[in-house]
Amino acid sequence: MIGCTHLLPELFGEVIVPEAVRIELQSSHAPESVRDFILAPPKWLRVQIVEEEALESAFEPELHRGEREAIALAEILPADYLIMDERAGRRVAIRRQIVVIGTLGILDKADAEGLIGDFPGLLERLEETSFYITDSLRDTLLKRHRTRNEPG
Repeated sequence: MIGCTHLLPELFGEVIVPEAVRIELQSSHAPESVRDFILAPPKWLRVQIVEEEALESAFEPELHRGEREAIALAEILPADYLIMDERAGRRVAIRRQIVVIGTLGILDKADAEGLIGDFPGLLERLEETSFYITDSLRDTLLKRHRTRNEPG
């Protein structure tokens, strides 16, 4: 929604999403820019079906199908990172010893690698969407950005 999908292949190469996530991103509840993106996915984005057997392990009932499939896929591959912002899904993934990164982690990583020109402006644009950032987390990220960009 903030026009930064180009960061994903720069940071991770290929991104693999489970079928359930693709379906969620196409739903009428998803923002139009997200629906357009997933309807014409770039070459670096691959959709993979997760077999039902992989979902039979004990998943917490509060997880949606997309979260369950994403966690199962991260275990099957195994993935270097699981990109997930939902708190419940992140907790389950971390308990399963999967390395999780979310939107803010991706932006922070991209900033650290010099891939973002205006990190503070990007955080502002993100906050103008439905994405919620606590004041303390925003302050931490901005302080880290300033520290990285101090001369010397």
